[in-house]
Amino acid sequence: MSVDAALGAVGDAPTATHPGEDPASPQLYRELLESISEHAIFMLDREGRVATWNRGAELIKGYRADEIIGRPLATFYTADDLAAGLPARLLATAATVGRVEDEGWRVRKDGSRLWAGVVITALRDDRGGLRGFAKVTRDLTQRVQLEDERVRAARAEEAVRLREEFLAVASHQLRTPLTAMLLGLHGVHERLLAAGDSLAERLSRSLASGKRLADLIERLLDVSRLSNQQLVITREPVLLGGLVEQAVAATRARAERVGCALRCHGPVGVIGSWDRLR
Repeated sequence: MSVDAALGAVGDAPTATHPGEDPASPQLYRELLESISEHAIFMLDREGRVATWNRGAELIKGYRADEIIGRPLATFYTADDLAAGLPARLLATAATVGRVEDEGWRVRKDGSRLWAGVVITALRDDRGGLRGFAKVTRDLTQRVQLEDERVRAARAEEAVRLREEFLAVASHQLRTPLTAMLLGLHGVHERLLAAGDSLAERLSRSLASGKRLADLIERLLDVSRLSNQQLVITREPVLLGGLVEQAVAATRARAERVGCALRCHGPVGVIGSWDRLR
C-alpha cells in the first residue's frame, strides 16, 4: 500500500461493509488499520501524543500499544533531532499547511535506528478546529542501505581505476629513463672490465640494483595488466640453478652485514619452467 493510500485509510471511513453494517463502524475502521502491516499508522492528539496504534506501528517501532499510547511524538526521534526541535516543527508545519513530509533517522524501542519516510496530516473537525494528526511512517532502511552499498561499490571501483591508471603511467614514466640509464651503465661497465679497473665491481653492484628496480617496475605493470586481463604468461625452460644464484646474489650484501655467509650447493643443470619476463 502506498503512503497516500494509507493516509486515505486514516482520513476516510471505509465504504465496503457487510450487510447491515454501518459504513462508519469504528470496528471496521480498526480492522482496516490493523490489516496494514507495512506502514506504521497512528493518530496523535493536538499536543502530539500518541492516541492510537496499529499492527504496522508495532512491527516497525517495536512498541506495544499499551507501552506507547500517551507518549509524545518526540519518543521516536534521535537526540540530534530533538535538540533541533524537529518533532515540534513538523507538527507546527502540518497544523499550518495541512500536511508535511520528512525522511530521516528514527529510533525504535530497542534503541536501533531506522530510516523512515514520514507523512503527518492535520485532522480537523467540521468547524475547522484541530482535532489532532494522522501519522504514517514507512521503513526505508533497506533502500538506504542498498544506496549506501551502491555508493561504496562505485567509490571502490573508482579507487581501483585510479590505482591502475597511476601504476600504468608511473611505471612507464619510470621505465623509460631507467632503461636508458642501465644501457649507459652497461657500456661503462664493459669498458672498465676491459681496462681491469677496480671500479668495475662497484659498478656491477649498481647495475644489479638498477636491474632489481627495473624488475619492480615490471611487476607494477603486471598488476595493471592483470587487472585489465592483459597479463600473458610465457613459460619456457630455464636453469633453476641460475635463479637460485640470482636470489643469493640479491641478498648476499645484507647477509654479510650481519655476519652470514651464503653459498650455493647442488647440481646446476636442473631445468624448470619459468617466465623469463616475470
